[in-house]
Amino acid sequence: MNWAVFAIGIGLVCTLLVAAVAKRSVGRRAGRWLAAPLLVVIALNGAAPVRALVDPDYIGYSFGLLSAHRGLPVTLLAGGTLIAALVAALIVASRDSGRILLIPAVVSGALAISLGTPLLMAAATDPASFKLQLGEYLTIPGLIAVVLMSIVLVLPFVIGSIWALRNSSHSAGVR
Repeated sequence: MNWAVFAIGIGLVCTLLVAAVAKRSVGRRAGRWLAAPLLVVIALNGAAPVRALVDPDYIGYSFGLLSAHRGLPVTLLAGGTLIAALVAALIVASRDSGRILLIPAVVSGALAISLGTPLLMAAATDPASFKLQLGEYLTIPGLIAVVLMSIVLVLPFVIGSIWALRNSSHSAGVR
C-alpha cells in the first residue's frame, strides 16, 4: 500500500469536513485560517495510526518531541495527535469566540512546543550541523534552515494559540 497516498487521502477527507463546517457556520470567522496548519498536521499523521497496526516493517513514529516504537503506542500517539488536530480545526472553523477555543489554544500550543523544541535545541547546540534538504540540488544550511523551519512549522501554531486564547475569553455572542 502507498502510505503517502493514504495520508493525503485522510488529509483531504478532513479538509473537506472542516470546509463543510466552516461553510455552515454563520457570520465572519476570523480564526478559520488556523485550521490550515492543523490540517497539515492531520495529513502528516494520517497514515501512522493505521500503518503501525498492519505493517510489521513500520519503523515507528516521530513527530517533533512525540515518538513511539512500533504497534499500539504509535497508533495511540499518532491517532491522538490526529484527532486533537481535527477537533481543534473543526472548532476554529465553527467558532470565533467562547471558552471552547481553549481546545485549539492548547492543541496549537502543544504542537508549537513539540515541533519548536527540537529546532531550538538544534539552534542552541550546533546550528551549523542543521540543514534543510529540499531535493538533491537545494540544501539550506544552519541557522537559516532553523529560522525557515520555525516560521513554517512553529509560528502558525504560536500565533494560533495566542489568537484562540485571546478569543476564548469572549462570550460566544458578544463582540
